[in-house]
Amino acid sequence: MADTAKLPNLLEALLGELTARERETLTELRVRINAPIQALGYGWERRFSTIADRPLCEDLLSELCGHSLYAAEQELKNGYFTLSGGYRAGFCGRAVVANGKLLRIAEPTFFCLRIPREIKGAARELLPLVYGKSTLLISPPGCGKTTLLRDLARSMSKGEGVAPVNVCIADERSELAGCTLGEPSLDVGERTDVIDGCPKAEAIMLLLRAMSPGAVFTDEIGKQEDAEAILDCAKAGVAVYASAHGDNPESVRKRPVLRKLFEEGAFKRYVLLSKRNGPGTIEGVLNEYLKPAEDENESNINDAGFLPVCAGGSEIRQKTLLAVRRAD
Repeated sequence: MADTAKLPNLLEALLGELTARERETLTELRVRINAPIQALGYGWERRFSTIADRPLCEDLLSELCGHSLYAAEQELKNGYFTLSGGYRAGFCGRAVVANGKLLRIAEPTFFCLRIPREIKGAARELLPLVYGKSTLLISPPGCGKTTLLRDLARSMSKGEGVAPVNVCIADERSELAGCTLGEPSLDVGERTDVIDGCPKAEAIMLLLRAMSPGAVFTDEIGKQEDAEAILDCAKAGVAVYASAHGDNPESVRKRPVLRKLFEEGAFKRYVLLSKRNGPGTIEGVLNEYLKPAEDENESNINDAGFLPVCAGGSEIRQKTLLAVRRAD
């Protein structure tokens, strides 16, 4: 875990019950009212003896919002808090709705705290395939999209095996860089500029106008304005690296928000991720036509198309669609 990350005190106290391996591979903490607090990691689950009653949920909410519900009005509407070090605490419970729109979660009683995982080198073998090419990472939640995006940004910024690039990060949820008071707590490289906590569409356009980026990174495209900003960025000749939830490119392509990005060819690479062999398993690298990528840098890849990726501190090897050769 990031050294500067800080969990709420009542959850931090429970981590003393975990083994060293469990702490290193912890991915989520789940708090559900009237149920045991739960910890989940790569291939394991632990249920603590502590039961989350209503006072515990109220204390947890108070810690998450810095003991000021008034100051947390926007977070209560969005359904998540971002904590020091890149932790994100999502929550739900009793909602207050007016005219069919959510005003806030009035009584959060279910929480999901996602643990940031910094794995340097996770994107090493992916980098030659996507360097200089706008890329969309696609997977269901929990498959390592953010981890790979962060390491791609770090690698490009530091020039690890490639020419260094001025990287800009539009970090709406403070998960890529884990900023605290504008200072990244996670390693995103020395040639990297971050705009933190700003809606990604506005952030991307600000970065494009003001910071002369060579590559722009952002996470989880979800709104029409996000897609429009990414398209403008790509048309300006700046490579964009982003992520989206989905099982495959076709399912993402059907989403109205993303359809135009496909039609306009905004992305030149699509990386398919799963957690079949652990989070970060690369199932395929496709070009803009959703065909297996034929990359001019393929000779730089070790083991003729096998992409080593890291999961839980150990290296795994997953054969990807790139390794498939045409019969002719």
